[in-house]
Amino acid sequence: MSSSRSSGIKIWVMLPLFLGFTETQAATQFPGMVVDDSRKEITVFDPLTAAVLGTIPLLAGASTTGDCVMTFDGTTGFVTDSRSRILVVDLTTSPPSHAAGTNPIPISNLGTDLALNREGEFLVACGGLESFPISVVDLETRTEVSTFDLGTDCNSVDVCNDGSVLVTSFAAGLVRRLTLDADGMLTDTGESLAVDGPAN
Repeated sequence: MSSSRSSGIKIWVMLPLFLGFTETQAATQFPGMVVDDSRKEITVFDPLTAAVLGTIPLLAGASTTGDCVMTFDGTTGFVTDSRSRILVVDLTTSPPSHAAGTNPIPISNLGTDLALNREGEFLVACGGLESFPISVVDLETRTEVSTFDLGTDCNSVDVCNDGSVLVTSFAAGLVRRLTLDADGMLTDTGESLAVDGPAN
């Protein structure tokens, strides 16, 4: 998978090379997703042709977009809008649409950055430059199943294949390692690395 960001736009393109797909094979089977901050809309497109498959408006009251990510099978997208909620997008409909069921998913932070665990069961969200707790969302039930208070800001997060969760704090100048268990609970390992002004 690959992602890129430019001013006002968040892009996420699924390239599941770890499943044995080549980049071209992955691009033919998985869409790309772009969030436009100025227009407050999501655009889903074909990564090979750049053809637009559809646009989806963000929810009313959307502020600055935070991040977007999609499930490893390319069927569902998730987008944050700095309103402590995660919008769920159905990528299987034509055109793509707001997903049925619980939507949006309320979380305990603004949703600056998102990361999926390897199994695709949990979505981890952190909140930016203020001291919001980290949220863990169960994607099957679409509910926040746990939170974790770092005691400082969390401006980026990533989940590793071994269940490690790496989070950064701009204010503290640290990268910290947590772990995520099978129930969606985060635990602090106590390990950290000093970094000057870490950012996503």
